[in-house]
This record gives sequence, C-alpha cells and structure tokens, in this order.
Amino acid sequence: MIYILLAAVIVAVDALFKKWIVLNITLGTYHRFVPGIIGITHLRNDGAAFSILAGRREILLVLTALFIAFAVVILLTGRIRNTWGCLGLSMVLGGAAGNAVDRLAQGYVVDMFSFEFVDFAIFNIADCFITIGGIVFCLYIIIAGSKSDKEKKTHPSGGPGEGSGGVLP
Repeated sequence: MIYILLAAVIVAVDALFKKWIVLNITLGTYHRFVPGIIGITHLRNDGAAFSILAGRREILLVLTALFIAFAVVILLTGRIRNTWGCLGLSMVLGGAAGNAVDRLAQGYVVDMFSFEFVDFAIFNIADCFITIGGIVFCLYIIIAGSKSDKEKKTHPSGGPGEGSGGVLP
C-alpha cells in the first residue's frame, strides 16, 4: 500500500507544480532556470512523449487507464516483492496518472522543463518519474532475471529457484 501512496504523492506534486506554471508563466514564454543547463517554459502537449499520438486523447487515456489498472493490481497483490521493482513501478504509475489527470481534465498535458545544452523535448515532473521509474524497473527486471537464471543453473531439477508461483523476487 505504501507504493500506491507514493504514486499518489507523485500525482499531487506534479499537479501542484503544473498549477504553479500555469499561474506564473505565460504560455509559450521561456525563462532560464539553471543557465546553460535547464530552462522553464509553459507549453501544452496533446500527445504523449515527443508528441506521439498528438490529438489522439482517447487512445492515450485508454492506454493509460489499462496501465494504471495493471500497475495497481501488481502492487496491491504483492506480485512483485522486491523494493526496487515496486519503487520503479510506483514511480511510473504516479507519472502516468499525473499526465492522465491533465489529459482528462484539460485535453492536454502541461510541460515546462527544457534542456539548454541539447535539443530535446520539453517535459514535466510526471515525465521525469516515468523515465526514472522505468529505468529503475528495467534494472530490477534485468537483475531479477539474471538471479533467476543463476538459480535455474544451480538447481536444474527444480530446486529453490523454481516453483515460486510467479512471484518476482
């Protein structure tokens, strides 16, 4: 349940920061935040990352709802018992839900951060959590998979590495 709470906190922080941007930064304007590194602007994105599926709000909402349902079930049933796996999944869940709230309420997502040192998409706090959580979750999968492979090699006839009932470490 703590991971669902973490996802809810991510949604709240994301919403508060987006609200601050909307109230304090004129749409389309740019402000240096950390010179040479990052700036803040106020943009609206009606697509996903890199404006993929722009104008396809319904598809984005359905895909996000399916992911949210999947992630909540995984976290609540204890299907993943590893802290890093749950942490990564809850970060992605919070970010996805944060952007879904925007899409549902406004039809677009508020984006605000832009790198000054590279030409990259403008993004928001929810996107940061989706990215970092995705990396953490992928590392968890890679490490859990390599541990499982080692256990299978150590116990080829069905020892402790098998028969876990599908619960990931």
